[in-house]
Amino acid sequence: MSFAQVEYLPAVALVLALYALAPSRWRVGLLLLASWLFYLWVEPRDGLWLAFATVAGYVVALRIHAAPSELAKRVWTALGVALLMGLLATFKYSGFALTALGQLSAALGGPAFAFDGFALPLGISFYSFQTLSYVLDVRRKRIEPARDLAQFALYVSFFPQLVAGPIERARHLLPQLGALDVLRIENLAPAARLIVIGLAKKWLIADRLYAQVWPLFSAPDECDSLTLLVATAGMWVMLYLDFSAYSDLARGSARLFGVDLVRNFERPFLATSVRDWAGRWHTSLGTWMFDYVWAPLGSGAPSHARVWRSNLAVMTLFGLWHGANWTFVLWGLGYGVLISCEHSVRLWRVRSGARAPARASFSSRAWGWLATSSISLVFIALFFSPSLEFFAHVVERVASASGPAEASAWLRIGALLGLYASLLGVHFVGAERGLAQVSERLPGWAVLALLTLAGAACVLWRASEPQPFVYFQF
Repeated sequence: MSFAQVEYLPAVALVLALYALAPSRWRVGLLLLASWLFYLWVEPRDGLWLAFATVAGYVVALRIHAAPSELAKRVWTALGVALLMGLLATFKYSGFALTALGQLSAALGGPAFAFDGFALPLGISFYSFQTLSYVLDVRRKRIEPARDLAQFALYVSFFPQLVAGPIERARHLLPQLGALDVLRIENLAPAARLIVIGLAKKWLIADRLYAQVWPLFSAPDECDSLTLLVATAGMWVMLYLDFSAYSDLARGSARLFGVDLVRNFERPFLATSVRDWAGRWHTSLGTWMFDYVWAPLGSGAPSHARVWRSNLAVMTLFGLWHGANWTFVLWGLGYGVLISCEHSVRLWRVRSGARAPARASFSSRAWGWLATSSISLVFIALFFSPSLEFFAHVVERVASASGPAEASAWLRIGALLGLYASLLGVHFVGAERGLAQVSERLPGWAVLALLTLAGAACVLWRASEPQPFVYFQF
């Protein structure tokens, strides 16, 4: 069941009521049952692969811990990586790889062939990476393996973050699931606030914005360059609102049960460099990539070669994680090149003894923000392009520098730019965090009344055609 469905609210309320009444020994089992019911609601067959990942992670971690020798630990670790990444690769990349092989065969004069691939199980990219991080952390002796299968299964399938994250680490989430507490009234207000913020982002803004900008972006021939450029910015804003809405809903739903999930965004529209942006966007995946890919590749004395190798590997994998398409390969590779350039400049400054200012000037930060925002527009066009040819056509249309002739087009452009400016303002003043501080000073009845009214407004005024969350496809 998706957070975007109205039915989710009464369903999670029912789970909360049962949780409040359940004895402590039943809490893990109740949330595990609810998580699986929510997941199987969409496609029951996907449960087989979720179960496979759960059992594989559980058994392999125990075998790693009990292995009598270093060689045995390495063998079991390799098996765990092969099982989990093999599962992901089979469903997500087999069609892409075989089709590319067929194209190469045809180019060399051999037979051409293609494979459409398998239907992608919901959330497989998220739970595969989450389970793999658990196995690797056991291997590195950062955590003890879970002995309770039900508790570990809940870690893999916890319904608030199962389908689209954030990607949780076992050392953060497992202890919380092993110490589930009674329902606490003080958790309800912050949980409801996050849920209402998420619903407002998704239902009131993101879905409506998608209905306005996607028809423009997807038909570049019918748009002048300025309208297409602003529509691309609109897709950028929509993606942030859509994905951050899911993250807010996930954190709010988990908080109802006393579980804290990590933040997935740190005001990315304020980034003043590409490296800064990478640390603000989808932080749970970014830190996963850093810990399990960048750190092993980048260990040792810093050098330009090591920096470039690590960044290109991490960001290309980051792009491929999003989808099996050459557009995502180029998306990740392009970001990797830019981040590597920034790292190389920084390394050069350190080696040359040049001192960086303690705080960058306002003008340098402004230019950095403008450059980063411009780069982001190029990459968001690549992100949403179904092919490299389509992306090239979008760039060509924007470069034609034609302006709209109709007054209605100018109004639409003004509205989209106003929304973008509003989002920048919300980021700049920290309005979401400020809202939390204000609500903490209000009496409980006032907070409850305001959140109830806001939630009702989200339900009543939601978009007539709600869209699935963008990251569901990953």
